[in-house]
Amino acid sequence: MPHTPLPKLNNYYLTFGQKEREGEHPTFPDAHPDGFITIVATNMEAARTKAFDHIGNRFAFIYEEANFDFNLYSYGSLATI
Repeated sequence: MPHTPLPKLNNYYLTFGQKEREGEHPTFPDAHPDGFITIVATNMEAARTKAFDHIGNRFAFIYEEANFDFNLYSYGSLATI
């Protein structure tokens, strides 16, 4: 039986808005605008699906690794999904 290669996984980074600085996020209590969630997925569409499945629609952006500036998020990664 031929070996089927596994799909390549990429890291994507979900950020939160300033609203999470003051109040509690409804599904992810550790949410903070100075941190991000690392999402491991095959592509952006899969990353967005994981984001909605795990934390709903209350987030700011999802970035590809090439477009993400880790220096802007002093809390670092808050979780990996």
